[in-house]
Amino acid sequence: MVKCSRCGREVALPFKCKYCGKYFCVEHHLPEKHDCPGLQRGTWKPVLMPSRYSLEYSEYKEPVVRIRPSPRAFSFSKGEAVDLLIATALVALVYLSLYRWFIFVPTILLSVFTAFVLHEIAHKYVAQSLGFGARFRLDRTGLLLTAVSIILPIKVIAPGYVSVIPLFASYDRGKIGKIAVAGPLTNLILALIFISLVRTNVLLYLAARINIDVAIFNLIPFGVLDGRKVLDWDTRIWATVFIITVLAWFFIVFFA
Repeated sequence: MVKCSRCGREVALPFKCKYCGKYFCVEHHLPEKHDCPGLQRGTWKPVLMPSRYSLEYSEYKEPVVRIRPSPRAFSFSKGEAVDLLIATALVALVYLSLYRWFIFVPTILLSVFTAFVLHEIAHKYVAQSLGFGARFRLDRTGLLLTAVSIILPIKVIAPGYVSVIPLFASYDRGKIGKIAVAGPLTNLILALIFISLVRTNVLLYLAARINIDVAIFNLIPFGVLDGRKVLDWDTRIWATVFIITVLAWFFIVFFA
């Protein structure tokens, strides 16, 4: 006769536990009834699956598929390119009405391309690099205000914006701040490059001026402007970029 390892009672037909290998009576044969040391709850155990071409068994592990942003994430859709072209044309008309230098149309177009288009492209590129979906979209209200301002003394430049969608990344202040600062920082760098080349072509002064104007306006920490998002992310970064931009603006306006 075999004795139950739990209660010590003699058993004619004992049950052997497959976890600890001991023998138990019918009352204590379940692992949870005899506090089986071999039973571990909540732990994963490999499943043995037959091989495809033989009867041998091998450990099967489900493959882990990790989705990552494509390294070639930066791209433009056809509709997005059309939206950006419409917005750029309106912004160019605003600046043409402001400066009225129609003889210098190529220079103004270059200035608008660098100040507006590259600003938006910088937002889009950084957003997609961080795993977000990003698309430039026209804003109906902003588009109307921009168009009307062509004939008004007060100028408004807000035809559209870069819409950021969480695809491979989630929203947080750090990522949103990096996306926001990319636009004004691009304008600041371009303004400094253009002002350093003014001696070779005086018309580049206009490109520098427009770029620095766009940078300093977008860094204002108010409403939906880039400055508010950068300030929410890191006060020191916002203050550093803003102060440098203001100093560059004073230099371009009064000393260049």
